[in-house]
Amino acid sequence: MKKIVTVPNPVLKKEALTVEKIDKSTKELVDELWSALTHSQIEGVGIAAPQIGELSRVFILREGKDDFQEYINPEIVWFSENIGTGKTRKGDVFLEG
Repeated sequence: MKKIVTVPNPVLKKEALTVEKIDKSTKELVDELWSALTHSQIEGVGIAAPQIGELSRVFILREGKDDFQEYINPEIVWFSENIGTGKTRKGDVFLEG
């Protein structure tokens, strides 16, 4: 299992790369993300590939105790006006506190 990297690790400031082909290595990355999320001492609802040191545009969100949804090459098409106001829920594993 890969270790979760946290702030101020420089990998978290780098731009993740587009996944060009979904193949066995992509599935293995998703499995690594799930393993890191479920075995972490830090509780979170999701984790992205850069958080385990992989610069790929992949993340997963927990949808239950033993289930998750994976996202590959996601794009932000809308964002809340509440971002940064304290009205949003923090659940990302590297944003402790």
